[in-house]
Amino acid sequence: MGWLRRLLKTFGRGGADDDAADELAFHLEERTRENVSRGMNEREARYAAQRQVGNITLVRERTADADVVMWLDSLRRDIRLAVQRLRNAPLFATVAILSIMLGIGANTVVFTVMKHVLLDSLPVPNAKQLVIMHSVGLQEGHSHSDGMMSSFSYPQYKDLTAATSTIFDGILARLGETITLQRGQTSERAICELVSGNYFTVLGVKPWRGRLLQASDDQKPGAHPVAVLSYARWQRSFGSDPKVVNARVWLNGHVYTIIGVTPPNFYGVQIDRTPDVFVPMMMKAQVTPTWDGLMNRLDHWATLIARLRPGVSLSHAQAALSVIYPHVRDQDLAFINSPSTGFLREFAKTHARTRSRR
Repeated sequence: MGWLRRLLKTFGRGGADDDAADELAFHLEERTRENVSRGMNEREARYAAQRQVGNITLVRERTADADVVMWLDSLRRDIRLAVQRLRNAPLFATVAILSIMLGIGANTVVFTVMKHVLLDSLPVPNAKQLVIMHSVGLQEGHSHSDGMMSSFSYPQYKDLTAATSTIFDGILARLGETITLQRGQTSERAICELVSGNYFTVLGVKPWRGRLLQASDDQKPGAHPVAVLSYARWQRSFGSDPKVVNARVWLNGHVYTIIGVTPPNFYGVQIDRTPDVFVPMMMKAQVTPTWDGLMNRLDHWATLIARLRPGVSLSHAQAALSVIYPHVRDQDLAFINSPSTGFLREFAKTHARTRSRR
Protein backbone atom coordinates (compact mmCIF):
# COMPACT_ATOMS: atom_id res chain seq x y z
CA MET A 1 0.00 0.00 0.00
CA GLY A 2 3.02 2.31 0.14
CA TRP A 3 2.74 3.19 -3.54
CA LEU A 4 -0.89 4.15 -3.01
CA ARG A 5 0.03 6.44 -0.14
CA ARG A 6 2.54 8.11 -2.44
CA LEU A 7 -0.13 8.35 -5.10
CA LEU A 8 -2.49 10.08 -2.66
CA LYS A 9 0.25 12.48 -1.71
CA THR A 10 0.72 13.29 -5.39
CA PHE A 11 -3.00 13.85 -5.64
CA GLY A 12 -2.82 16.52 -2.95
CA ARG A 13 -4.11 14.55 0.08
CA GLY A 14 -0.75 14.55 1.83
CA GLY A 15 -1.98 12.94 5.06
CA ALA A 16 -3.50 16.15 6.47
CA ASP A 17 -6.52 14.97 8.42
CA ASP A 18 -8.11 18.39 8.75
CA ASP A 19 -7.83 19.09 5.04
CA ALA A 20 -9.38 15.72 4.24
CA ALA A 21 -12.25 16.35 6.65
CA ASP A 22 -12.86 19.82 5.23
CA GLU A 23 -12.87 18.46 1.71
CA LEU A 24 -15.35 15.71 2.59
CA ALA A 25 -17.56 18.16 4.46
CA PHE A 26 -17.70 20.34 1.37
CA HIS A 27 -18.68 17.35 -0.79
CA LEU A 28 -21.26 16.34 1.82
CA GLU A 29 -22.98 19.73 1.56
CA GLU A 30 -22.84 19.66 -2.23
CA ARG A 31 -24.36 16.18 -2.39
CA THR A 32 -27.02 17.14 0.15
CA ARG A 33 -28.09 20.11 -1.95
CA GLU A 34 -28.16 17.97 -5.08
CA ASN A 35 -30.32 15.36 -3.34
CA VAL A 36 -32.74 18.04 -2.12
CA SER A 37 -33.02 19.32 -5.68
CA ARG A 38 -34.03 15.80 -6.72
CA GLY A 39 -37.00 15.88 -4.35
CA MET A 40 -35.64 14.42 -1.10
CA ASN A 41 -36.38 16.11 2.20
CA GLU A 42 -33.45 17.53 4.16
CA ARG A 43 -33.00 14.48 6.38
CA GLU A 44 -33.14 11.97 3.52
CA ALA A 45 -30.84 14.14 1.42
CA ARG A 46 -28.16 14.35 4.12
CA TYR A 47 -28.37 10.63 4.89
CA ALA A 48 -27.96 9.78 1.21
CA ALA A 49 -25.07 12.24 0.92
CA GLN A 50 -23.33 10.68 3.92
CA ARG A 51 -23.57 7.28 2.26
CA GLN A 52 -22.05 8.72 -0.90
CA VAL A 53 -19.26 10.72 0.71
CA GLY A 54 -18.39 8.58 3.73
CA ASN A 55 -17.95 9.35 7.44
CA ILE A 56 -15.81 12.43 8.10
CA THR A 57 -14.96 11.36 11.65
CA LEU A 58 -13.61 8.06 10.39
CA VAL A 59 -11.39 9.91 7.95
CA ARG A 60 -9.74 11.69 10.86
CA GLU A 61 -9.13 8.42 12.68
CA ARG A 62 -8.13 6.11 9.86
CA THR A 63 -4.55 5.16 9.17
CA ALA A 64 -3.00 6.10 5.85
CA ASP A 65 -3.83 2.66 4.40
CA ALA A 66 -7.46 2.91 5.46
CA ASP A 67 -7.63 6.38 3.88
CA VAL A 68 -6.50 4.81 0.63
CA VAL A 69 -9.38 2.33 0.71
CA MET A 70 -11.96 5.02 1.52
CA TRP A 71 -10.62 7.29 -1.19
CA LEU A 72 -10.74 4.58 -3.85
CA ASP A 73 -14.26 3.62 -2.82
CA SER A 74 -15.34 7.27 -2.95
CA LEU A 75 -13.66 7.58 -6.33
CA ARG A 76 -15.72 4.67 -7.66
CA ARG A 77 -18.94 6.32 -6.48
CA ASP A 78 -17.89 9.70 -7.88
CA ILE A 79 -17.25 8.16 -11.30
CA ARG A 80 -20.68 6.50 -11.26
CA LEU A 81 -22.32 9.80 -10.28
CA ALA A 82 -20.42 11.67 -12.98
CA VAL A 83 -21.57 9.18 -15.62
CA GLN A 84 -25.19 9.64 -14.53
CA ARG A 85 -24.92 13.43 -14.63
CA LEU A 86 -23.23 13.47 -18.04
CA ARG A 87 -25.69 11.30 -19.96
CA ASN A 88 -26.96 14.44 -21.64
CA ALA A 89 -23.44 15.56 -22.53
CA PRO A 90 -21.76 12.49 -24.09
CA LEU A 91 -19.14 14.58 -25.87
CA PHE A 92 -17.48 15.47 -22.58
CA ALA A 93 -18.22 12.28 -20.63
CA THR A 94 -14.85 10.63 -21.28
CA VAL A 95 -12.78 13.63 -20.26
CA ALA A 96 -14.92 14.21 -17.18
CA ILE A 97 -14.35 10.66 -15.95
CA LEU A 98 -10.66 10.93 -16.75
CA SER A 99 -10.38 14.20 -14.83
CA ILE A 100 -11.97 12.60 -11.75
CA MET A 101 -9.65 9.60 -11.99
CA LEU A 102 -6.58 11.80 -12.29
CA GLY A 103 -7.56 13.77 -9.18
CA ILE A 104 -7.17 17.37 -8.20
CA GLY A 105 -3.42 17.15 -7.60
CA ALA A 106 -2.47 16.09 -11.13
CA ASN A 107 -2.77 19.65 -12.39
CA THR A 108 -0.67 19.41 -15.52
CA VAL A 109 -2.51 16.43 -16.99
CA VAL A 110 -5.98 17.60 -15.96
CA PHE A 111 -5.57 21.07 -17.43
CA THR A 112 -4.09 19.69 -20.62
CA VAL A 113 -7.06 17.36 -21.11
CA MET A 114 -9.64 20.00 -20.25
CA LYS A 115 -8.06 22.50 -22.62
CA HIS A 116 -8.00 20.06 -25.50
CA VAL A 117 -11.47 18.56 -25.14
CA LEU A 118 -13.52 21.29 -23.50
CA LEU A 119 -12.16 24.73 -24.32
CA ASP A 120 -11.07 23.81 -27.84
CA SER A 121 -14.53 22.33 -28.46
CA LEU A 122 -16.50 25.41 -27.40
CA PRO A 123 -18.66 26.79 -30.23
CA VAL A 124 -16.88 30.14 -30.15
CA PRO A 125 -14.46 31.91 -32.50
CA ASN A 126 -10.80 30.86 -32.25
CA ALA A 127 -11.39 28.58 -29.26
CA LYS A 128 -7.75 27.46 -29.33
CA GLN A 129 -6.74 30.89 -28.03
CA LEU A 130 -8.51 30.20 -24.71
CA VAL A 131 -6.35 29.11 -21.76
CA ILE A 132 -7.10 28.35 -18.11
CA MET A 133 -4.97 30.23 -15.61
CA HIS A 134 -3.50 28.18 -12.78
CA SER A 135 -1.76 29.25 -9.58
CA VAL A 136 0.99 26.95 -8.33
CA GLY A 137 2.21 27.06 -4.75
CA LEU A 138 1.13 28.30 -1.35
CA GLN A 139 -2.05 30.35 -0.86
CA GLU A 140 -2.96 31.93 2.46
CA GLY A 141 -6.61 32.28 3.47
CA HIS A 142 -9.74 30.59 2.16
CA SER A 143 -9.79 28.63 -1.11
CA HIS A 144 -12.88 27.33 -2.86
CA SER A 145 -13.14 25.48 -6.17
CA ASP A 146 -16.27 24.40 -8.01
CA GLY A 147 -14.41 21.82 -10.04
CA MET A 148 -12.13 23.77 -12.39
CA MET A 149 -9.10 23.43 -10.12
CA SER A 150 -7.28 26.69 -9.37
CA SER A 151 -8.99 29.74 -7.91
CA PHE A 152 -7.99 33.36 -7.50
CA SER A 153 -9.34 36.20 -5.39
CA TYR A 154 -11.36 38.87 -7.17
CA PRO A 155 -8.75 41.58 -6.40
CA GLN A 156 -6.10 39.30 -7.92
CA TYR A 157 -8.31 38.95 -11.00
CA LYS A 158 -8.59 42.73 -11.36
CA ASP A 159 -4.83 43.18 -10.93
CA LEU A 160 -4.02 40.48 -13.47
CA THR A 161 -6.50 41.96 -15.96
CA ALA A 162 -4.84 45.37 -15.69
CA ALA A 163 -1.32 43.96 -15.98
CA THR A 164 -1.76 41.52 -18.89
CA SER A 165 -3.37 43.62 -21.63
CA THR A 166 -0.35 43.08 -23.88
CA ILE A 167 -0.66 39.27 -23.82
CA PHE A 168 -4.39 38.65 -23.36
CA ASP A 169 -7.39 40.10 -25.19
CA GLY A 170 -9.20 39.63 -21.90
CA ILE A 171 -9.50 37.51 -18.77
CA LEU A 172 -12.89 36.36 -17.54
CA ALA A 173 -13.73 35.31 -13.99
CA ARG A 174 -16.44 32.83 -13.05
CA LEU A 175 -17.91 30.77 -10.20
CA GLY A 176 -20.71 28.21 -10.35
CA GLU A 177 -23.22 28.02 -7.46
CA THR A 178 -26.51 26.23 -6.80
CA ILE A 179 -29.38 28.65 -6.16
CA THR A 180 -33.17 28.77 -5.88
CA LEU A 181 -34.95 30.04 -9.00
CA GLN A 182 -38.56 31.15 -8.59
CA ARG A 183 -41.07 32.27 -11.22
CA GLY A 184 -44.59 32.86 -10.05
CA GLN A 185 -45.48 30.10 -7.60
CA THR A 186 -42.89 27.67 -9.02
CA SER A 187 -39.60 27.27 -7.18
CA GLU A 188 -36.74 25.04 -8.32
CA ARG A 189 -33.03 24.53 -7.90
CA ALA A 190 -30.75 25.89 -10.60
CA ILE A 191 -27.07 26.28 -11.40
CA CYS A 192 -26.07 29.94 -11.39
CA GLU A 193 -22.90 31.11 -13.09
CA LEU A 194 -21.48 34.25 -11.47
CA VAL A 195 -19.45 35.87 -14.23
CA SER A 196 -17.41 38.98 -14.86
CA GLY A 197 -18.98 41.51 -17.22
CA ASN A 198 -16.63 40.51 -20.04
CA TYR A 199 -17.45 36.77 -19.81
CA PHE A 200 -19.37 36.48 -23.06
CA THR A 201 -17.11 38.99 -24.84
CA VAL A 202 -13.93 37.04 -24.03
CA LEU A 203 -15.55 33.78 -25.12
CA GLY A 204 -17.12 35.33 -28.21
CA VAL A 205 -20.65 34.05 -27.46
CA LYS A 206 -23.55 35.80 -29.23
CA PRO A 207 -27.11 36.09 -27.84
CA TRP A 208 -30.00 33.91 -29.02
CA ARG A 209 -32.58 36.32 -27.61
CA GLY A 210 -32.08 39.83 -26.25
CA ARG A 211 -28.53 40.60 -25.19
CA LEU A 212 -25.84 39.09 -23.00
CA LEU A 213 -24.02 40.53 -20.00
CA GLN A 214 -21.49 43.28 -20.62
CA ALA A 215 -19.03 45.35 -18.63
CA SER A 216 -21.62 48.02 -17.76
CA ASP A 217 -23.69 45.33 -15.99
CA ASP A 218 -20.85 44.58 -13.57
CA GLN A 219 -19.69 47.83 -12.00
CA LYS A 220 -20.90 48.09 -8.40
CA PRO A 221 -21.64 45.39 -5.76
CA GLY A 222 -25.35 44.59 -5.58
CA ALA A 223 -26.35 47.20 -8.16
CA HIS A 224 -26.92 45.06 -11.24
CA PRO A 225 -29.80 42.55 -10.79
CA VAL A 226 -29.88 41.35 -14.39
CA ALA A 227 -29.74 37.76 -15.62
CA VAL A 228 -29.18 35.75 -18.78
CA LEU A 229 -30.93 32.40 -19.17
CA SER A 230 -29.39 29.37 -20.80
CA TYR A 231 -31.24 28.09 -23.84
CA ALA A 232 -32.12 24.83 -22.05
CA ARG A 233 -33.56 26.63 -18.99
CA TRP A 234 -35.48 28.99 -21.27
CA GLN A 235 -37.09 25.98 -22.93
CA ARG A 236 -37.67 23.96 -19.77
CA SER A 237 -38.93 26.62 -17.38
CA PHE A 238 -40.24 29.36 -19.66
CA GLY A 239 -41.63 27.28 -22.53
CA SER A 240 -39.38 29.05 -25.07
CA ASP A 241 -41.46 32.19 -24.57
CA PRO A 242 -40.14 34.81 -27.05
CA LYS A 243 -41.29 37.55 -24.65
CA VAL A 244 -38.97 36.36 -21.87
CA VAL A 245 -36.68 39.38 -22.33
CA ASN A 246 -37.49 41.99 -19.65
CA ALA A 247 -39.45 39.42 -17.64
CA ARG A 248 -38.63 39.08 -13.95
CA VAL A 249 -37.33 36.08 -12.07
CA TRP A 250 -36.44 35.55 -8.39
CA LEU A 251 -32.98 34.15 -7.65
CA ASN A 252 -32.35 33.34 -3.97
CA GLY A 253 -35.25 35.63 -3.13
CA HIS A 254 -33.96 38.64 -5.09
CA VAL A 255 -35.67 40.03 -8.18
CA TYR A 256 -33.70 40.01 -11.44
CA THR A 257 -34.60 41.24 -14.91
CA ILE A 258 -33.97 38.75 -17.71
CA ILE A 259 -32.05 40.49 -20.48
CA GLY A 260 -31.29 37.61 -22.84
CA VAL A 261 -30.86 33.93 -23.68
CA THR A 262 -27.65 32.12 -24.68
CA PRO A 263 -27.48 30.13 -27.96
CA PRO A 264 -28.59 26.47 -27.88
CA ASN A 265 -25.10 25.05 -28.40
CA PHE A 266 -23.46 26.90 -25.50
CA TYR A 267 -23.24 24.82 -22.31
CA GLY A 268 -20.79 26.88 -20.29
CA VAL A 269 -17.11 26.13 -19.71
CA GLN A 270 -17.30 23.44 -17.04
CA ILE A 271 -17.48 19.74 -17.80
CA ASP A 272 -20.05 18.46 -15.32
CA ARG A 273 -22.19 21.55 -14.57
CA THR A 274 -24.36 23.19 -17.23
CA PRO A 275 -25.41 26.67 -16.05
CA ASP A 276 -29.11 27.61 -16.04
CA VAL A 277 -28.62 31.33 -15.48
CA PHE A 278 -25.77 33.83 -15.68
CA VAL A 279 -25.56 36.89 -13.41
CA PRO A 280 -22.91 39.61 -12.94
CA MET A 281 -20.05 38.95 -10.55
CA MET A 282 -21.04 42.08 -8.60
CA MET A 283 -24.16 40.21 -7.41
CA LYS A 284 -22.05 37.67 -5.50
CA ALA A 285 -23.36 38.67 -2.05
CA GLN A 286 -26.90 37.93 -3.24
CA VAL A 287 -25.97 34.63 -4.87
CA THR A 288 -23.82 33.44 -1.95
CA PRO A 289 -25.53 35.15 1.04
CA THR A 290 -23.55 33.29 3.71
CA TRP A 291 -20.20 33.99 2.09
CA ASP A 292 -19.32 37.14 0.17
CA GLY A 293 -15.55 37.51 -0.06
CA LEU A 294 -15.81 39.63 -3.20
CA MET A 295 -13.10 42.13 -2.25
CA ASN A 296 -11.09 39.90 0.10
CA ARG A 297 -7.60 39.28 -1.29
CA LEU A 298 -7.28 36.12 0.82
CA ASP A 299 -10.55 34.57 -0.42
CA HIS A 300 -9.74 32.52 -3.52
CA TRP A 301 -12.79 31.30 -5.44
CA ALA A 302 -12.75 32.66 -9.00
CA THR A 303 -11.71 30.54 -11.98
CA LEU A 304 -9.87 32.61 -14.59
CA ILE A 305 -9.94 31.90 -18.32
CA ALA A 306 -7.97 34.13 -20.70
CA ARG A 307 -7.90 34.65 -24.45
CA LEU A 308 -4.44 35.01 -25.95
CA ARG A 309 -3.89 37.97 -28.22
CA PRO A 310 -3.34 37.07 -31.89
CA GLY A 311 0.32 36.26 -32.41
CA VAL A 312 1.01 35.66 -28.70
CA SER A 313 2.16 32.10 -28.03
CA LEU A 314 1.48 30.17 -24.85
CA SER A 315 5.20 30.14 -24.00
CA HIS A 316 5.36 33.93 -24.40
CA ALA A 317 2.33 34.36 -22.14
CA GLN A 318 3.88 32.06 -19.56
CA ALA A 319 7.13 33.99 -19.57
CA ALA A 320 5.29 37.27 -19.14
CA LEU A 321 3.19 35.89 -16.27
CA SER A 322 6.32 34.75 -14.46
CA VAL A 323 7.28 38.44 -14.23
CA ILE A 324 3.78 39.89 -13.68
CA TYR A 325 2.30 37.49 -11.13
CA PRO A 326 4.83 37.92 -8.28
CA HIS A 327 3.93 41.61 -8.05
CA VAL A 328 0.22 40.76 -7.90
CA ARG A 329 0.75 38.00 -5.36
CA ASP A 330 3.01 40.09 -3.10
CA GLN A 331 0.18 42.54 -2.46
CA ASP A 332 -1.48 39.78 -0.42
CA LEU A 333 1.30 39.95 2.18
CA ALA A 334 -0.14 43.10 3.73
CA PHE A 335 -3.29 41.14 4.63
CA ILE A 336 -1.54 38.13 6.17
CA ASN A 337 -1.17 38.31 9.95
CA SER A 338 2.42 37.83 11.17
CA PRO A 339 3.72 35.54 8.42
CA SER A 340 6.59 33.32 9.55
CA THR A 341 9.93 33.13 7.79
CA GLY A 342 9.04 29.64 6.57
CA PHE A 343 5.75 30.86 5.18
CA LEU A 344 7.41 33.74 3.35
CA ARG A 345 9.94 31.34 1.85
CA GLU A 346 7.18 29.05 0.54
CA PHE A 347 4.99 31.97 -0.51
CA ALA A 348 7.81 33.31 -2.66
CA LYS A 349 7.68 30.11 -4.74
CA THR A 350 4.07 30.70 -5.80
CA HIS A 351 3.64 31.46 -9.48
CA ALA A 352 0.92 31.51 -12.11
CA ARG A 353 0.63 29.39 -15.21
CA THR A 354 -1.59 29.09 -18.23
CA ARG A 355 -2.58 25.60 -19.27
CA SER A 356 -3.03 24.40 -22.84
CA ARG A 357 -2.78 21.22 -24.85
CA ARG A 358 0.19 22.67 -26.70
